[in-house]
Amino acid sequence: MMPLQSASFARIPWFLGFIFAVVGLVCAVSGWWFLATQHFRLATYLPVEAHVIESRVIASGQDAHQPVISYSYSVQGHRYEGHRVSAIGNYATTGTWAWDIASRFPAGANATAWYSAGDPASSFIVRDVEFIPHFVAIFGFVFFLVGGWVLLQSLEGRRLVTPPARGRDGRFYLRAEVSNGGAFRLFAAAAIAWYAYVALVIGDYWVLNRLRVDAFSVIATAITAGLGLILLVQAWRCWKLQHAFMDAKLSVDGGRFQLGSLVRLRIEQGFVRRLLIDELSMGAVCMRSDRVTNGTSVNYPPASVACRVQKRLAVNRDYSPGSQLSAACEFTLPDHAEPSTPPRSSIFPIYQWYVLVEIAAQGEPTLSLRFPIVVETGSRAAAVRINS
Repeated sequence: MMPLQSASFARIPWFLGFIFAVVGLVCAVSGWWFLATQHFRLATYLPVEAHVIESRVIASGQDAHQPVISYSYSVQGHRYEGHRVSAIGNYATTGTWAWDIASRFPAGANATAWYSAGDPASSFIVRDVEFIPHFVAIFGFVFFLVGGWVLLQSLEGRRLVTPPARGRDGRFYLRAEVSNGGAFRLFAAAAIAWYAYVALVIGDYWVLNRLRVDAFSVIATAITAGLGLILLVQAWRCWKLQHAFMDAKLSVDGGRFQLGSLVRLRIEQGFVRRLLIDELSMGAVCMRSDRVTNGTSVNYPPASVACRVQKRLAVNRDYSPGSQLSAACEFTLPDHAEPSTPPRSSIFPIYQWYVLVEIAAQGEPTLSLRFPIVVETGSRAAAVRINS
């Protein structure tokens, strides 16, 4: 029997995601500011003959080194002295970069500097394209996305669960967390936005570098393309499911769930095209979120399965386009399990219940549907707790 799948989820404090998102946004904006500054200066500054006055390397931090270069130049009879090394300014880095720059521009040598026509006092001497602004812009955006996702997950965990809606037939219908179509649109939009953003950032570097291949551009392109593939694979998976399965209708015979009570579910699943069903599983799962404190360190590990009930149902194998699978399932919610934790509770551990449906069809990704529910303590479960 295939295991019921449940997303790894933990009710992380909202402020952690907020801080992560703000730090990422600040880095992304800073990266874009440096990126725009570099692009403007490399594209508009004019060349001028310069004389190197001073050239040396100073230590900055434990392992970083910074080149210090002073140079003089004349524009329209006025003499200026410049100290900016690259288009984005002076900075320190590890390795031999600082020593290479100092050796390229030794004291007493003549070189070409670049100055602003609108402000001749603004200049730089190393006309190389630096990848640092692009790196900060890209990976600051990654931090922003991760922080935003954590924040949304935290807020989602605190949202009130929508109770089952009573239909005309007297049964109560559950609502899935997300439909296949909604998930496809979300992942497709995220993939498009990611690749458009990366194209702007990496494309700027390629344009400034005159399409020359170097290690920075190759590594960055490979990493960012790989990150985007994660979104593309998920979008492709949801697209396939959307074009194979219609939206499922899952109903229950009562509007409340209690520990120790019998749950009777019925699923009605339509098909867009011909499918061979290998297996159908239905059940319920309780996810536990914990907070682990070790001295001054606080960790929020991924949610774990605290309790699970699973049933494998016998159904027809072959379904034609437009046909519908109808199956019933019943199980008892365990007495020993924990009830749902109130949505806005901050007391750990936190328990969240879901009804899960999985359909494995030949040649298709497994359809996994998750329906959030609220499980209360029943009289029978309460008696068990008192006696224990």
